[in-house]
Amino acid sequence: MLFSDSGIIYQNDVHLSWWRQAVFLLFNTESTPLSFVFVIVAFISALAVIITPKFSRVLFFLLWLSINNINNKIFSTLSGGDHLLQHFLFFSIFLSGNYTEGKWNDINKVFHNTGLVALKIQLCFVYAFAGYTKLLDPDWMNGTAVSDVFQINDFSLPAYYGVESGFFTMLLNYTVIAYQLLFSVFVWIQPLKKWFLLIGVVQHLFIAFILGLPSFGLIMIVAYAVFHKPNIKLVD
Repeated sequence: MLFSDSGIIYQNDVHLSWWRQAVFLLFNTESTPLSFVFVIVAFISALAVIITPKFSRVLFFLLWLSINNINNKIFSTLSGGDHLLQHFLFFSIFLSGNYTEGKWNDINKVFHNTGLVALKIQLCFVYAFAGYTKLLDPDWMNGTAVSDVFQINDFSLPAYYGVESGFFTMLLNYTVIAYQLLFSVFVWIQPLKKWFLLIGVVQHLFIAFILGLPSFGLIMIVAYAVFHKPNIKLVD
């Protein structure tokens, strides 16, 4: 349905510079076997990163390149979470799981720390911009945006079809705005960070399994690892 020459994705060749062309290899071909090659490379690269930190930068580069090609091929099916994943994977190329003594050790640390800071800043920008745009949206400001979503059956479970605006939906509405605007501040405050991220996990599980955007919700939860996971940290 997505990768065959009779798939549902509209396709047209694009002509770009050679270094941009590398992420449009699938888009510019109707080869179904090549599509599966990229899917397999992405899967193996992701699995290898989990199993061993060795060659993590090479593996993350292959994963980023594969996901970019896959996403560009099926662009019309993507959500914001899929595009955000591409950014996260690019910054992850700078991360390293290997720290060895020697002349390259300091350079290795600089790359790792730069990638980690970039991931954190990217996540803060996502929330800050999302919160800011909600302040400009009348539906969010009058508290009806969440209940409006429930009026669209494609974005909610059957149990929530037609939920009317009320105290609970308005509370969710303003909680989301407050969370997004405060994220870039509270996530740096150590005593609050754990509980603040926990609220975010609940929020994104709601988005993933009740509002029908699983990729976005789960990608955001995984991204919290850069703030919480002990072994993903700045190194001296």
